[in-house]
Amino acid sequence: MILTPLTSLSLDIVRILAAQAVLIGHLIQSHKQFLWLGQPTNPAMENIAVVIFFLVSGFLIPMSVEVKLKQGNYRFIDYLRSRFTRIYAVFLPALFLVVILDSIALKLHPETYYYFKAFNVKTFFTNLFMLQYFPSVPFGSGRSFWSLPLWWWTYLSFGALVLAKNRWLTVLFLAIPVYSLFFGRGQGLVLVWLMGALIYYGLSRNWFSRLSHNLFLILAFILMLLAVIRVNSTLREYEIIFELLLSGSIGFLLHYLQAIKIKIAGKLTTVIRFFANYSLTLYLTHLTISVFILSFTGRQSSLPLFIFTWVICNLLAIVMAAFTEKKAL
Repeated sequence: MILTPLTSLSLDIVRILAAQAVLIGHLIQSHKQFLWLGQPTNPAMENIAVVIFFLVSGFLIPMSVEVKLKQGNYRFIDYLRSRFTRIYAVFLPALFLVVILDSIALKLHPETYYYFKAFNVKTFFTNLFMLQYFPSVPFGSGRSFWSLPLWWWTYLSFGALVLAKNRWLTVLFLAIPVYSLFFGRGQGLVLVWLMGALIYYGLSRNWFSRLSHNLFLILAFILMLLAVIRVNSTLREYEIIFELLLSGSIGFLLHYLQAIKIKIAGKLTTVIRFFANYSLTLYLTHLTISVFILSFTGRQSSLPLFIFTWVICNLLAIVMAAFTEKKAL
């Protein structure tokens, strides 16, 4: 299945908004600005954004695999190489950014550094091998690294099942994703990824072809409304009912958009794609940059510093992604 220009552009916009929501949500916490936008008054936008990231990933990966299977001899090793390049081209620079900035912060301002126990050689290598969800912890100030193993091991499980058709390899790769369903942070995110895959298969195979076009939009609105009510009543973003409602809403919205055939201006597409294509870099680096900046202020902040940090996080992510993430797409 080929996405229409409108659907493709919409997914890019979702990625942009999700990446910025993660950044702003974390800055609200660390810089103590706009506190009413986050917990305990409102749901944490950064957590909702992570749910959306998993859903979009679950939608795009099966689509990519099917396209490449139709092109010819696409094997598990090819898939593994592609996923490794995509993830590690961004993750490795983010790891070394932690090494550099945390070392400077620790040397100059050890009194403001909170991550002593996680900033060591052992934790570096457990992160390198995607074990920071379990049994290890994220390396240094790279606290957003926690979710990366859920993506990585889910990717490998999917590839082993669909391409290698090896059930034992699939079971091995599923160890951490299954563990995450019952323990640890972000419970249900693996199911959200699977929901994204189901949305793709439903759309590509016309499972809902008998439904009217406008009904998709109505269902998307109803489920989104229910999702908003649910998360505001529980204030739990990683909760299966909310995750399913949000996933269903976005799924029906994608069905609605895919049926609309319009041309999108090339310049608009270029601009949107530019901002979307550094989203993973921004996700993995922003906390380290924020911690580094705050270490020089004694963790005291202000609105100008909040804005300055937001700008620096985006600019550095743009520069890094130009040599890493955008090359690996």
